[in-house]
Amino acid sequence: MNQAPLWEVFHLNAAPAPWRRLWGTGLTTLVGLSAGLALGHLSWGVWAFMGGFTSLYVHDQPYRARAATLAAVSRA
Repeated sequence: MNQAPLWEVFHLNAAPAPWRRLWGTGLTTLVGLSAGLALGHLSWGVWAFMGGFTSLYVHDQPYRARAATLAAVSRA
């Protein structure tokens, strides 16, 4: 059995972003999705989850531009 694929699962590479931003994104996506589930509206949680990811990928843009990006992605 070739163990190379299994090693790749547990191998950690250098993070492409600062760890603080990664943890913050993880927290915002988890809280948003959990709130949607707790309220009984999974679609709301998915919207909040996507909003958390926009904070990771377009963090250097103003909020208005991030909201436009989220709206454009959601229409696809």
